[in-house]
Amino acid sequence: MYLEYTSGKSSKYYEIIRGPKGNEVYIRFGSLSWNTIQLPHGTLQLHYFTSKEKAKDYIKKKIEEKKKKKYKVINTRETKYMKWMRKNTKWKKILHK
Repeated sequence: MYLEYTSGKSSKYYEIIRGPKGNEVYIRFGSLSWNTIQLPHGTLQLHYFTSKEKAKDYIKKKIEEKKKKKYKVINTRETKYMKWMRKNTKWKKILHK
């Protein structure tokens, strides 16, 4: 899911998806650049969970947090930028127990 927040001088994005194994969550976030985007763009995190259910719950929690902060859902599918970065960049790995 891809979300954006714009207010005055602040423009941010947040993208979160579950990985192919189901127990991993990819997160990409940062400020929106109104110029051309150069990949990789933003902060990249890869979260590992002990179960698929914990990964689903984490995604749901993070999306709700962003909606409370007035982020708007722009796209419910993985963006082309996320697809490219999942294949071509190094992710900061975070283990959840």
